[in-house]
Amino acid sequence: MDAKIQKRTENPHLQREEVECIIDFEGGTPKKDDIKALVAKTLTVNPDLLIINKMIQQFGSKQTKVVACVYKNAESLKRVQKETKEEKKEAKPSA
Repeated sequence: MDAKIQKRTENPHLQREEVECIIDFEGGTPKKDDIKALVAKTLTVNPDLLIINKMIQQFGSKQTKVVACVYKNAESLKRVQKETKEEKKEAKPSA
């Protein structure tokens, strides 16, 4: 897999950087976790502060457009991002 950064926009109000990139791959579509690791490695940022908002791929294409946000710190990430279904499920104790 290979990542090419298309656009980087600084958003100081939300304390994050918004990134668009193109992922080239062979075989089947890679998993979201693999793409997140690749984008974090390409941008040299902490993967825990990276949120993938969209993955756009045309049928049959070997490219995926990724729209992601890189937050400056964990506090700004928690303040802006909504809690996911998985996080809610983990926080809820089973009876």
